Amino acid sequence: MKQLSTAKIADVAAVGADVEFDINTRYDDIKEVHAEWTETTVSATVALQISFDDVIWTDQETPTAMSGATSKSWNIERHVPYMRVELDWTSGAVTTFKAYKTSLPY
Repeated sequence: MKQLSTAKIADVAAVGADVEFDINTRYDDIKEVHAEWTETTVSATVALQISFDDVIWTDQETPTAMSGATSKSWNIERHVPYMRVELDWTSGAVTTFKAYKTSLPY
């Protein structure tokens, strides 16, 4: 039986610019991606993005506006060669940002 595993893909503090966190999809069957944050007056969004060529990226769904200390989870139903969590920052400061993936081995 395959065992579900959890791995951290981001753990940063004082984020003040656009940043992407790549998710390795080569050896894992990704089941869910989860992001959580704290902030002090920020204008930013968080999005799960997919790509077939590692050049053109598409939001999996409408990006989520970040406010307060909260989180966002995405259930993964597709298999794509490239995946990432994008933090699109406009102003303010994200105090902490963490992201995780749960997956099964192929």
